[in-house]
Amino acid sequence: MVDAYVDSNVLIRFFTRDHPEMAERARQALAAAAEGRIKLFLTPVVLAEVVWTLNSFYRYGRRQIANDLLSLLAFQGVEVPDREVVAVAISLYGERGMDFGDALLAAYALVEGPRQVCTFDRHFRSIPGLAVLEPGSAPNPTGGN
Repeated sequence: MVDAYVDSNVLIRFFTRDHPEMAERARQALAAAAEGRIKLFLTPVVLAEVVWTLNSFYRYGRRQIANDLLSLLAFQGVEVPDREVVAVAISLYGERGMDFGDALLAAYALVEGPRQVCTFDRHFRSIPGLAVLEPGSAPNPTGGN
């Protein structure tokens, strides 16, 4: 079996099908992974690139991007470090209107802990189970607001 990291351009071709030949080759790579002939490693940075490109350039909606990426996580032969964290981040991105970087940060806090984020951004306050530490404020060792 061959192991390889998958780049964002392969996934973008797969989802958009805007270059038919490349889209077919991307589909073949994912099919080979599903059949166990190759193992594709998918990093959170590549996912962030895919989210940004699909949203900003292709104008895909958040929910469509989230649904596509969640289905990608289910592919056999696609290995994702911190899969649970990434799945939570994709869900937060699709449901909460936050950018993917912030969603990933919140997901790491929720899944891995500590359940507190040091930030000026207010949207973190609306995430159940997550506490916010404002820079310059006294830290709360219990993680409460």
